[in-house]
Amino acid sequence: RLIVTCDSMSMLAEACETGRPVMIFDLLRGEGSNRPPPPADGSIRPRSFAETLRGLSLRPFFYKLGMTVGPSRLTRDVSIIHRNQVAAGRASWLGSVDRGDVTASPPPIRDLERAADAVRALFADPPPPFPDPPESILPEWLQRFVQG
Repeated sequence: RLIVTCDSMSMLAEACETGRPVMIFDLLRGEGSNRPPPPADGSIRPRSFAETLRGLSLRPFFYKLGMTVGPSRLTRDVSIIHRNQVAAGRASWLGSVDRGDVTASPPPIRDLERAADAVRALFADPPPPFPDPPESILPEWLQRFVQG
């Protein structure tokens, strides 16, 4: 098995390309995280207040603000890629209860042909030629004025 962090799409794609079972380690904690819940026996202690303060940064706040308020074309929702890889059986969340969701030999990624076809389609039909430019961009009355 290969274990990759959820923040690098290149690493996830390369790991999935190997054909081996891939487990994704979620860096988030708490709500929205795909990590399994901590054991009830208390063997893993929660973060202390000092540890929480040490990791405090305003960068995530401003990033989230920019993604919320900024143009909708600006998106970096990598969870879409995670969901697609998990749904295809190429990856699973590390620590997920159902360990049967990652097959022994995941299906290969067949995106090369699809990507090549998309590039070919871009160049399939040449764009229409530009019309010939006019001899002068000045209006006729202005040409008469300038000429004499």
